[in-house]
Amino acid sequence: MQRIAEDSENSDDYAESDDTLLGTDDILPSAAKVRPETSRVCRWASQSIRLTRLVLDRLLLLLGFAACVSGFVVFSGNFRNLEVYGGLSHWIKGGVFFWCGLLAHGRWIGAFADFGWAWNIKPKGKATRTPSLEFFESFFIWLYGASNVFLEHLSNWGGEWSATDFEHISITLLFFGGGLLGMLVESDGVRRMLDNALRSPPRKVSLNPIPPLTIMLLGLMMSSHHQQTELGTKLHSQWGLLFCGAAIFRLITLISLHHKPPSHQPSRPMTELVVAFCLTTGGILFMMSGRDSIAGLASSKIMAMTAFTATAGLSAVILSWEVVVFAIKGWAQKREPQWIGPDKPFSK
Repeated sequence: MQRIAEDSENSDDYAESDDTLLGTDDILPSAAKVRPETSRVCRWASQSIRLTRLVLDRLLLLLGFAACVSGFVVFSGNFRNLEVYGGLSHWIKGGVFFWCGLLAHGRWIGAFADFGWAWNIKPKGKATRTPSLEFFESFFIWLYGASNVFLEHLSNWGGEWSATDFEHISITLLFFGGGLLGMLVESDGVRRMLDNALRSPPRKVSLNPIPPLTIMLLGLMMSSHHQQTELGTKLHSQWGLLFCGAAIFRLITLISLHHKPPSHQPSRPMTELVVAFCLTTGGILFMMSGRDSIAGLASSKIMAMTAFTATAGLSAVILSWEVVVFAIKGWAQKREPQWIGPDKPFSK
């Protein structure tokens, strides 16, 4: 026992001598001794990881939607050979309008209020340099018109231009001019020059009627667009009238905001609910109005009323689920621990 005690005392002496020789600072360097380059790299890496996570979180829905619709097309065997161009045209454009409806519904709920996109006054700070959502709408309208001028004739490449091709070309020219005019109206530089010339106070809320006017004209044209079958003509008339309704209610929203400007909080105009429903339903019907899709509906003896009713019900369910998701988000944020603040890397 005496020998064991002596060994333990010797081991303690060795440990004390090791600590004396090496020191704690030599084993574990303090934060003050970390090089500035290392801390800068760590900060950049943390910001890059957070930005990547945010981008992927917002792209997951779009990627899932693309996977679902492409899988449905492959499973059904539609859009083969030259019909692929018409299928891509209807499904891409219809999908864009479908997501515009979801975005309009999200704006009514209060999403993107930090950028002034929830029908509210844009808050001060970094968000003041962010363009309005109407600018992005005008940009995508212009981009569609600029790109599809040369893509409407792909299904009959090298052949004669038909009357239908010229109809589609006129629509692309409308979108090109309407989108360009909308971007000029939303441009901060152009607006400052106009304010200086007219000596008028700057606007705090974007009230741009050009995007809804362009969509309304598209709906009017498509509602009278002749098709080879009666079912195709009725489907085009249905989603064309829905787009007209969405544009009219969007114009009512702009008029109401002009008479009663909003505050910094989301205003939630009730007309935007109708806009969201019309765009979502019209987008799905747009996707269903392709030539192969119409042939499939006709072979299954599905009438236009059946397609419209099922699509309207599906749109209502999707919009309801969007409200539920945002409600769950608000419930979770309310019960979030107090020590997780907005400056934490993974608090949002």
